[in-house]
Amino acid sequence: MTARIRPLRLEAFEQLPKHARRCVYWEVDPSTLGTDDHLSDPEFEKEAWLSMVMLEWGSCGQLALDCRDQAGESGDEPCLGYAFYAPPRRVPRAGRFPTGPVSADAVLLTSLGVEAGAGHEDLSHALITAVVGD
Repeated sequence: MTARIRPLRLEAFEQLPKHARRCVYWEVDPSTLGTDDHLSDPEFEKEAWLSMVMLEWGSCGQLALDCRDQAGESGDEPCLGYAFYAPPRRVPRAGRFPTGPVSADAVLLTSLGVEAGAGHEDLSHALITAVVGD
């Protein structure tokens, strides 16, 4: 499988798998949830968090895109994997990391996902390499 790793841009938010767009465990302060621990629109919250981090800090995600049948960046390439990361001050639940406390100059890898399927064995390594390189 041919994959291309590139930094996440907000325009590519819809390319992320649904579970990656909806998971906001690290990105949302639990004190804002109230007693029901439920968000009415988690995709909106995730996109807002990404936007805030990108504006204040820069790139905070990497995508692995299937580019075997695509030329260029059409925005239609299927997402095979993703990684999200940010400085601890932008991760409300950073204190919950079992290796904490996290140094203020660290970068937290909050999530990494690779879609199930043949040929994806090396994508997690490629995504980590892209995060470290960024």
